[in-house]
Amino acid sequence: MTEQPVTEPTTVLDRDPSYQRAPGPARPVKVAHLVVGLVFLGIAALWALDAAGVADGGTARYLAPAVLVGAGILGLLALLVSSRRQGGVR
Repeated sequence: MTEQPVTEPTTVLDRDPSYQRAPGPARPVKVAHLVVGLVFLGIAALWALDAAGVADGGTARYLAPAVLVGAGILGLLALLVSSRRQGGVR
């Protein structure tokens, strides 16, 4: 049998077996990314409903603004929650 070479720990933290990383702070929500993603998903859902024949052009006329308003409302809620966690709004 061949013996494997013993490697030295590379940092002080590698040498200390009791070291555990503390959990980092929660990442703040990027509201613009959230809203754009929701709008994209809403448009994709409208396209899928139209392609499946579930919703016709007339229905899409009413659902498209609902997607935009819904994404906007969720964006505002995310902004409010994010700012409260950071201590901005009291």
